[in-house]
Parts: sequence; C-alpha cells; structure tokens
Amino acid sequence: MTALRRFWPALLLVLSAFGLTQAIGEVTPVPTQTPQTTPIPATATPAPAVPSDPNATERLLDEALSALQAGRFQDAIALMDQLIASNPSEPDAFFFRGVGYAQLQDYARAIADYTRAIELKRYMWTYYAFRADAHLLARDASAALRDYDQAIELNPRYTEAFRGRALAHQVLGNSLRSQIDALIAEGLTSAARGDNFSAINSFTLAIDSTTEPLRVLADAYYNRALARYTDGNLTAAIEDYGLALEIYPRMHDSYLGRGIANRENGDLRQAGRDFLQRIEILESNTQRGTIQRGQPVTVPMAYGTVHRLTFEARGGDFVTISARDLEDTVVDPLIVILGPNGEAIAGDDDFGRGLHNLDSLIEGLRLAQDGTYTIVVSHANGGFDGPIVVSLD
Repeated sequence: MTALRRFWPALLLVLSAFGLTQAIGEVTPVPTQTPQTTPIPATATPAPAVPSDPNATERLLDEALSALQAGRFQDAIALMDQLIASNPSEPDAFFFRGVGYAQLQDYARAIADYTRAIELKRYMWTYYAFRADAHLLARDASAALRDYDQAIELNPRYTEAFRGRALAHQVLGNSLRSQIDALIAEGLTSAARGDNFSAINSFTLAIDSTTEPLRVLADAYYNRALARYTDGNLTAAIEDYGLALEIYPRMHDSYLGRGIANRENGDLRQAGRDFLQRIEILESNTQRGTIQRGQPVTVPMAYGTVHRLTFEARGGDFVTISARDLEDTVVDPLIVILGPNGEAIAGDDDFGRGLHNLDSLIEGLRLAQDGTYTIVVSHANGGFDGPIVVSLD
C-alpha cells in the first residue's frame, strides 16, 4: 500500500477543515472565496533530521500530515523539504508539500510540486485533480480544465473531478458541458449512497442533454452502466458500456466494465476480448516468457505492464489458470488467454477471490486445438504495483 493511500482518510479531514469540499483524493475549489488558513508562527518548529531506518519516508509523511491537521503548513513544508532532500523520487512528498503551499495560497509553488508528483507517478488521478484545483484557484480555468480532463480519463468515477470540471466549464462560459458534468457528479453522489434509481436518473438526464456526440457522454454512459451492473441488470450494463465505446473507443474502463459483465454473464470469450482491449490500450511495458504446468511463475506488476507467457497444449486438454497477489501487497491481476491464432478465448477479473478478493481464475477451460497458447497478465483497477503469481494446471 502506498503512503498516499494510507494517509487519505486523515488528509481528507485536514482539507475539509479548511473549507474545501473533499472526497477521498478529490477537492472542489471555490475560486471566488479565499481559502482559510491558520496563522503561521514567526518561527516554525524545526523539522527533524531524516531517520536512517527503512520506515523514514512514512514516518516523515505521518509527521507532515499531523502538521497539516494542526494548520502548521510551514512545518509540513519543512518536513517535506527534508524528505525530498533524502528521497527526491517520492511523489507523495511533493504532493504533501503542494498541499501545504496551496493552503498558504502559494499556488505557483503548489502547482510546481503537483507537477513533479505527476512526473513521478503519471497514473495518479488525484494529483491531476489537486493541480486542477490550484489552477482554478489561481484563476486559470483553461489549465484546470485540462487537468480535470486527465483525472477523469484516468478515473471516470471521480465525483469531485466532475464537480471541479463543471465549475471550470462554467467559468469559461460552457454552460451545456457544465450542466452535464454537474449531472454526472450528482449521479455519482447518489450511487455512493446506494441510491441507484436516482443515480441512473441523473446519468440519463446528462445523456439526454444533447444529441452531440460529446466525449463527456461516454462518461455518462459508463457510469450508468456501473449503476445498472450494481442493480444486477447485466444486459443493460453491457449495452451502456457499448454505447460509451461508440463515442470513445479508447475508454479502457468501459472495456474492463463490459468484460466483467460478460464474465458474470457466462461469456468467457467476449470477456477475454474486452479485457484484451483494456490491457492493450494501457500497455506501455511488455515482458515475454514461458510457463509450464505445475510450475508457478512470479512476475512483477506495475501500471501499464503486460506479461505474455506462452505454453504448449493439445486440442482437448483442460487447463486451469490463475493469477494472485501476495499477502503483503494489493495487486489486482487481470488475465486473458490467447489461442494459437492470437485471438482471445477467455478472460477473467476477480473470480479467483483470494485474500483481497482480487485474484483471477479461469478453471477447467477446454482448449480447441494443438499449438502455442499465451496467458496475458496485467492489472485491473484494484492495485497496480507488486508481484503476481501465475499458475497453469
């Protein structure tokens, strides 16, 4: 678990205490108001020296968080200065320092720190949203809009990013797009309360707001699909995922969601095709290898990493394939089986359950022909970094 994930609940309390509407990793700024700050003492408490033990990074982040909670923003910044001097590749250090600068209304420095955090961890949608907030508070709505777009691209379930983007569109005079984003945010809020009826109604209102094939409508269809999936309406969910993909064919989360629905609907082949599309859209690092029956292989996973493991089999063979994370990590494996012709024949996400209910399993799959098969291993959304154990039996 990353330090940032562990610290979010407490950081949420810090930010909400200063007049910001906050969900986990998400903040909606109000540019027309002045952020509240606690007066900074003339002499800030000196930051301690960086400890030499392996837990130094998390200890310093803990201390910085305590300083933020107490409104001692300068102390938090000084602590992160110390951590950055010792560990300049720790993205959360730049993020925490950026939060401190933002609370002091030093938006230029906050944006610079959020930018460095993004450079170190480009898939962290929360970093983009906080930078968008800082841009918006600094009266640069266009820059804010670009960051909200990227945050939503990475996580189309991000309620506060939609709220922030609605405000950015409003500032820029885009009333229709502001309205659609606001309706999606309203639907996501209802869904979080378990009120899928109201959620579906809000997403439908967003979809019906225009006949233009706007990119944002893919987000509305995607989130309506999730609500329908939660209600157990797999057919309607699959249809909505498809409509999202007609508008935006590279929406990887729609392929993931549709694959899950197809898997639960018993269509292993279509699930595999959808999961493969998701994997290949995000694929940035490809690793190749082989696997043998009864000889599990441990592979390192990171965001965008794909492992392609081949094995030989005969037509009529039955195989069971699993991918699981280890006890001390949280990784969400996603697997697809390719036939000798390279086409997906099966896929899975989470049917293996496991310690975190994230393991993948394809059990008793009958292979149709002789040849070389490939197990494609990547990740879903439950965790990206850590080892995965792949088994073929």
